[in-house]
Amino acid sequence: MSMAVAYNRQEVKITETTVDATVPDNDTACLMYYLNCMCCVLQLEVSDYSIKRLRDYKKYYLLTTDEKKELLRLCGLISPEKMDGQCIFHSEEICGVDATNRFFRVDSTDTGFVAAANVFVGAVQVSVTKFMVYKTKWVNRYYIDPINRITRVVTNTTKNNDEWIYTSTSESLDCCVIQ
Repeated sequence: MSMAVAYNRQEVKITETTVDATVPDNDTACLMYYLNCMCCVLQLEVSDYSIKRLRDYKKYYLLTTDEKKELLRLCGLISPEKMDGQCIFHSEEICGVDATNRFFRVDSTDTGFVAAANVFVGAVQVSVTKFMVYKTKWVNRYYIDPINRITRVVTNTTKNNDEWIYTSTSESLDCCVIQ
């Protein structure tokens, strides 16, 4: 899909660049896919091995606990709340019936037409020439639900376990209840 739009007497061309993706049904894979989508629209450099690894959602099972923490941190920097209206836009209508998200490229001398010209990711300023539209179910499936579940898991496995109460139901310690 491609269309041209006149704005302030300048022509702006918007071209769809969506590619189908098959994401494993796993919270880590979903969050990695979200990161990959944001890296596409923000055109973040992928020369860093660690970010390539965090984007490779088909190999989600290879991530270490520390890499999952880094994934959570990065996704927090580029959360939907921070990126909405900058480089991603909620639109059930534009996504249509078959897609939960779609990607577009803006070709113009004024890239600020649809998306913000620049976005800050942490302390780094990046240029925006692509944008994504999404449905509510997409942001729930690939960001909100997985980040909440993974945060709980990482927090539970790394927090100080002093607040847990262990009670044994037998004289041997092979059976206990965690409260």
